[in-house]
Amino acid sequence: SGTVYLDANGNGVMDSGEKGIAGVPVKAVDADGREYPEQKTDENGKYSFKSLPGNKSVTITVINPGSTDPSQTNAYRFSKTVASTTEQIGSDVTANETGSQATVTLESLGTSGTATVNAGLMTPCTVTFAGGEQGSVYPGTVKIFPGQTLGDVLNQAPSVTPGSGYTHTGWLQTE
Repeated sequence: SGTVYLDANGNGVMDSGEKGIAGVPVKAVDADGREYPEQKTDENGKYSFKSLPGNKSVTITVINPGSTDPSQTNAYRFSKTVASTTEQIGSDVTANETGSQATVTLESLGTSGTATVNAGLMTPCTVTFAGGEQGSVYPGTVKIFPGQTLGDVLNQAPSVTPGSGYTHTGWLQTE
């Protein structure tokens, strides 16, 4: 069982006010390769498997429900891994290289056959470049996931077209 949630600040922990994500596919496969029926998260982002083996390792895989491209609608990226505790819901899974899924392998579920595996997903932010009255910048905006650099999402550096009588001398970071 577990929760898949929208990690708004990307810290790998489900903080107050962060909500679960509905409809996220979650898979389980045991050490013998037996696949258990895929589950989907409910309206609160919760899911549960029935009858997982307690005496075998089980790999839980959370499937990214959207695009891994931040410029697309419905884009998600997995949060950093932060282990859940009795005091907090973390993000117990580790994303694959493409971000299409994230997994964790549990060595033993004990006699109960249950374990809690949670996953945080982030949505992209919008970075806006502005030239003000002194010119223009291309692209004007770009979507980027927390933790990415502009180099990760842009094929080339933003270009500046100074207005008449102005010169571009550098970038200024504002909040």
